[in-house]
Amino acid sequence: MTPYYSFCFPLQIIRNTLFELQTTFTSCFTREGHVKNTNLARMTDDPNTRKRARPSNRRGRAQEQGQNSSSEDAHSDQRPSLRVPCFGGEPSTSSSSPPPGQISSSPPHQTKAGGPQPTYLTKPAIPIPGMGNQGIRQHVETSTKTGVFHMSKAKLHEFPPELAKITNALRNIDLSENKIAIIPQNISAFVNLKHLNLSFNQIEVVPDQIGQLAKLETLSLANNRIKAVPSTIAQLQKLRDANLGSNALTSFPTVFSSLKFLTVLDLSRNRIPAVPDGVGDLQVVELILNQNQVRSISKDLAKCTNLKTLRLQENTLELSGIPTEILSDSQVSLLSVEGNLFDVKQLSDLDGYDNYMERYTTTKKKLT
Repeated sequence: MTPYYSFCFPLQIIRNTLFELQTTFTSCFTREGHVKNTNLARMTDDPNTRKRARPSNRRGRAQEQGQNSSSEDAHSDQRPSLRVPCFGGEPSTSSSSPPPGQISSSPPHQTKAGGPQPTYLTKPAIPIPGMGNQGIRQHVETSTKTGVFHMSKAKLHEFPPELAKITNALRNIDLSENKIAIIPQNISAFVNLKHLNLSFNQIEVVPDQIGQLAKLETLSLANNRIKAVPSTIAQLQKLRDANLGSNALTSFPTVFSSLKFLTVLDLSRNRIPAVPDGVGDLQVVELILNQNQVRSISKDLAKCTNLKTLRLQENTLELSGIPTEILSDSQVSLLSVEGNLFDVKQLSDLDGYDNYMERYTTTKKKLT
């Protein structure tokens, strides 16, 4: 009687042969089915369709061949990934031969007989490009047409030097929420710049050259590390809005007093201890000094003819630190002093409080 293990070798050959037949059959079936679909128009009895399927001239046939080729490529791209099942169960990591009387469970590509290795049809991953020099160049090209350069949250560590090529074209630069530490001295070359936003960066020093931006209207340097403001700011005669909140200023920048068109000055969240004398020439409509260390206010602030809103929330003011002139003689119609060293209701005990309430009520009626 023939032992059972004598059939192992013929079974191995049969299994490899079946695998080759299945792979060949699958490939031929897919390609032939595609060819039949491509040439379906040639098999129809409609003469018009047959005419379209077989162009009469040589140029039409060349176009047809190109279309068939592109269609075949597209079909091959859409073809699902083919994973041919292995005969004999799960792949085995052992390279040793099976004992007598037992059929190996290894797939054909792991057998010693050298069976065909399966190929899996998969598409390679497409890399997603990140922001780099190429991205900056694309923004620069767009900015030459629009006059606006906007690259916030781009993880930039420096002011883009590529902007030096389009200094005359830019009217708006927004580089907020980056990691820029230095404003270059050639910032003065942007002679047509109207809006500059460098907030949420790591800037410590504002260069004197910023005063040469004669057309600048809005300046945002909030959330940086600025400790002082250069005197050349006084040259920005068209400046309307200045935001220096959340910095490290230790004194009130009186340089803004000479700007005739300045409407809003935001100095909140700094370390300013007082509003000094000499601020009577400020032309601002709103002055924001919230979250500082203000302990005293000069009565010159009551001379600001355009000042309507004065915000002094969360400082170290005592009731005696508020000049009565601000209540009685100024144009302030909204005085916000919550979060200081006194109760807001105590304001009614100061001289001039009734005059302030008249202005407050009149302004409130206009808004409603």
